[in-house]
Amino acid sequence: MRGRASDPESNARRFEETAAATREVVRVFPGYADTVIWYQGPVPYAETGLSSRLIAEMEQWESRYYKSIGRSHELMSAHLARGLELARALSEEIGDILPVETDEAGGGTTRLLTPGPGTNPEARNFFTGMLADAEAEDARIAVDLRSGAQFEWRPYRPE
Repeated sequence: MRGRASDPESNARRFEETAAATREVVRVFPGYADTVIWYQGPVPYAETGLSSRLIAEMEQWESRYYKSIGRSHELMSAHLARGLELARALSEEIGDILPVETDEAGGGTTRLLTPGPGTNPEARNFFTGMLADAEAEDARIAVDLRSGAQFEWRPYRPE
């Protein structure tokens, strides 16, 4: 960390707090990534194990969103309402492994958590694995930080 003294333990604690916040939620929103499911980045539908019905509805919702950009406030409000329905359906499929968050018409967000194991064991297993992988990676980084390693973020530009 340039410009200020920092000790490895403080760096690791700050990282752990930030990392926990970023891995605690699945987001549902269109983002020009051929998916509306985001968990530490875009999540391809084919990997999720979600029901084919829900995937088709999400694809349709995303397509309609791009067609409605710049149009009326009513269209955007309807889009956000549909997004909430889809986020709720995703939450119902994966259960209580992770909360699902989506945008509201008023500018805030709604966070949903369906109690229990959910209705889709394959999708739950997928998201359980994603969470476990993220936790393991974060633990490895925290160990490195405690040993004095320093990291910096740089944008990647493919050649």
